[in-house]
Amino acid sequence: MKKFTLWCIKHKLLSFFTLAIPFCLFYATIFLLSEAPIPFVVFVTFIIAIIAAVYVNFAFSKELQDAIKELYNECDPESLYNVSCDAIKYTKGVTQQDLILNQSAALFFMGKHEEVVELLENLNIDKISGTLLQSKITYYNNLASAHLECGQYDKALQLFGKVRILYRDAPQKLQKQFEHIILCIDAEESVYAGNYEKALEVIKALQSKDQKPLQKISAVYGEGEIYFKMGKYEKALPLLHYVYMNGGRTFYVDRALKLIHEIKEKKEA
Repeated sequence: MKKFTLWCIKHKLLSFFTLAIPFCLFYATIFLLSEAPIPFVVFVTFIIAIIAAVYVNFAFSKELQDAIKELYNECDPESLYNVSCDAIKYTKGVTQQDLILNQSAALFFMGKHEEVVELLENLNIDKISGTLLQSKITYYNNLASAHLECGQYDKALQLFGKVRILYRDAPQKLQKQFEHIILCIDAEESVYAGNYEKALEVIKALQSKDQKPLQKISAVYGEGEIYFKMGKYEKALPLLHYVYMNGGRTFYVDRALKLIHEIKEKKEA
């Protein structure tokens, strides 16, 4: 995170007025020299302070959104991790909760799944008042996915069940927003049950939708891994190569490379 933006987040109101002081002094001097009424000078000073506050919030929001775009469009979780880690220390409540969810997403795609579990279990989102439904869906999906990657399948399936319940109770607009999550859960549950054909159908349904690069990498890796488990190595290889070449700094790259080496070893045996 940029040092200036971080300083503003850390000092909150102090930063707003610090930013406003030079402008306030300048305009106050002009107004006083022009014999403007004192209440008017105070009013203008107040307005400038508000503009400074809006600027600080905008600067932080833009930096966070840029980091999120970098994750989903460039498959690079590092910026989101750094931005969220910096800001978490100086926020609280729902704002801090949302930053932790972003941090957990970054950690997940960095392959640090045990850290995701620890981070989210310590958060305990149900105890935070004012939590939005979409935040709860994201929370339980991230936690379930991390448990799954850690090999804790029963816990993961239990949490995926909770995501389904929250999704079912969500308004239609929100359901459309999180439809890809439900499809991913369908695929994971099918793989766990050994129903690979059903899992492939779900993944192809995912790929038919408008996907961001990170979502595409996740789906392509899932398809390649399923073909690997089915022993269909010729179908798995091009998919895994695609992930290796386009997976950026996500854990999928190392996973794909590992499976590629295993396939080569099996062919040479």
